[in-house]
Amino acid sequence: IAGHLGQKRDGNAHPFARAGALRALAATRRSEVLDDLVAMLAPAAAPSWAVRPHAAGAIGALLRQLEGRAKERAREALVDALRDEVPRVRAAAAAALVAGKAREAGAALDAYRTTLPFQDQVRLDRQRRGLARGDGGLRDAEKRIEKLEDQLRRLEDQLRQVEARRD
Repeated sequence: IAGHLGQKRDGNAHPFARAGALRALAATRRSEVLDDLVAMLAPAAAPSWAVRPHAAGAIGALLRQLEGRAKERAREALVDALRDEVPRVRAAAAAALVAGKAREAGAALDAYRTTLPFQDQVRLDRQRRGLARGDGGLRDAEKRIEKLEDQLRRLEDQLRQVEARRD
């Protein structure tokens, strides 16, 4: 993945380019990118202070699309990041768990909450209230939209074929 994440000639990567690449990977909604995102979240990823929080956010964005073992792995990576030594990584992991609707991570979020100053606890509580309300069928709507997008692509392909035959 490093080759696609803003690699400079001297081997150091531009954090801004990497952050954008991580968001783009999550936007693919494909479980195949999870390994790359988890690798970028790992403490060995450099520069950790600039890139790793974006990796956590990307995993959170992808989390709602995942199922089964991939979903469990993503959630575990984010829960592990709640105990990271870098505060920005911890905060990003908490936000990602909330954004990913990871209700199963409630105990880990509670433990993380106790390490925060009061004002940050209030912010996390507010985010978690949204998690408790549920997504109101949002996942089903996202699946329907994805299905309609696939159907639209097929219809556009068929239209191009008909137009090509006509010409």
